[in-house]
Amino acid sequence: MESTLKFVGEFAHTLDPKGRIIVPSKYRDSLGAKVYLVKSWEKECIYILPQNEWERIMKEYLENISPFDEEGQEFRRSLASDVEDSEMDKQGRIFIPQKLRTHAGIESAVTILGVLNRLELWDTEKWRKQKEGKPFKQLARQVENRFSAAHTGTSR
Repeated sequence: MESTLKFVGEFAHTLDPKGRIIVPSKYRDSLGAKVYLVKSWEKECIYILPQNEWERIMKEYLENISPFDEEGQEFRRSLASDVEDSEMDKQGRIFIPQKLRTHAGIESAVTILGVLNRLELWDTEKWRKQKEGKPFKQLARQVENRFSAAHTGTSR
């Protein structure tokens, strides 16, 4: 099975006048030609997903929402209606639609993050504030405590 944990690193970029970003060359092969641009469901950023990762998410999560689960259907509807599929051009650029740029507050300066199975696009200033919000050491401890509790059946 091919690993989907391919994306790491942080890169500063700028939108061009046509609303496109240049994807860092180290990510291009792993992304593939067709990508999916998705509003983050947790932060004001944009996910860029390779086609196989988007299909995995749809199959594992979205397809299994009961038709009788109103909240689940609303989430599915809201998410899917804002997804844009796109193809990278020969220069490694992807067009970012205005509605997604508005969601993320992106006007010009963009930070591209590799987050294992996806890329994230952030307004550079929002990313700086997010990164300063909670020290890494504190986050690591919180996640480790949840992980330990889940595996031992207790909380720390």
